[in-house]
Amino acid sequence: EDALKKNTQLAGGAACVAEYVAPISSTTETEYCSFAFYNESYSHLSYITGNPKYGDLMENVFYNAAQGARKKDEKAIAYLTAPNQIYATQYSSSSSADVQVYAPCYHVACCPVTSVQIVPEFVRGMMLKDDDNNVYVFAYGPCTLDYEGISLTEKTFYPFRNNVNFEINSDKKFALNLKIPAWAKGYKVLLNGEEISLNVKDGFVTIDREWEKGDNIEITFKAEIEVIHIDDTDYADKHPLAIKYGALLYSYHIPEEWKPIAGNPMTKLPEGWTWYDVKAKFEEADDPDFHHRLGLRRKQFTWNFAVDENLSASDIEVEEIPENGYVWENPMIKLHTHCYKSTLMNAPYQLLTHEPFGKYQKVTDKMPLTLEPYGCTNLRITYFHLADLKK
Repeated sequence: EDALKKNTQLAGGAACVAEYVAPISSTTETEYCSFAFYNESYSHLSYITGNPKYGDLMENVFYNAAQGARKKDEKAIAYLTAPNQIYATQYSSSSSADVQVYAPCYHVACCPVTSVQIVPEFVRGMMLKDDDNNVYVFAYGPCTLDYEGISLTEKTFYPFRNNVNFEINSDKKFALNLKIPAWAKGYKVLLNGEEISLNVKDGFVTIDREWEKGDNIEITFKAEIEVIHIDDTDYADKHPLAIKYGALLYSYHIPEEWKPIAGNPMTKLPEGWTWYDVKAKFEEADDPDFHHRLGLRRKQFTWNFAVDENLSASDIEVEEIPENGYVWENPMIKLHTHCYKSTLMNAPYQLLTHEPFGKYQKVTDKMPLTLEPYGCTNLRITYFHLADLKK
């Protein structure tokens, strides 16, 4: 519990500095291995304890942190990532060279391997059974279970939608135990299209019956926007805000510019695979003088903004978007709110993502702000610094 409170970023990974434990902040990094090892630990704790909170933690690290450190064509990961990241280049890490760059391999082999391992490990832990062959759903997502005469298919766009459908493909008696996520403010269960009343016990609702092939269960969770004040007291003491909705953490998605580089692979990469420097993409001001353009960059940047520390759920709207290709590249959901331009937050020529000076940032214009799921981003702002709105 102390590690989750003091050392685990909201996206689900452990904060670290060159493999030493670090406090939470907007720029402290997380090694990819921790996503896989946290997920595997939570999975084992699920079947040791039966506590559904570990399923929530599995979903959090898998759907947020692990996806946010992947190139969306699955051909590169970042060894280290952070909640706020304007650069992912050979020299952008505060730890050492080559560790924030997106690459298919690194000078150590663990993270590329665990970035593959985490997927089957997550799937393996989604549904578990007890000694009586009763099924417990600890984590939601599209999958199929076929084991010892129990066969069911889970169809869902979770975590981009908060409803899940189970098609039963067997005629056997067993109990189907469905986790109620801790974030859910309510739930509704339909059996073959008819609502049924179920009580929560130990974090699950249970449908125990003699199933028939073709039976259908649908569960819908009520989600509400959460505005979270990040406790970064042990690092920067700025207490930025973050926003969650359902199982997903949300970020401002910084437009990206991917530049293939030679990198430092130990062996020759196959054709079509490369290392990348990833930088924020923005439009330079239309001014012939280089130094004038440099000075105007503060206005051209899209990521130097701050938010009202009193921002509430009522200030945020949810937009559901139809499926359009790969969901981690084309998100099916976005949030809309407002922010304030803060031109002094970022130097026009920096190479690292810095914490801005001061707890409150000087701001000018009020602007709209669109947020995407953390896992759909590669460069991002996730911990939103506070605007100085004092008159």
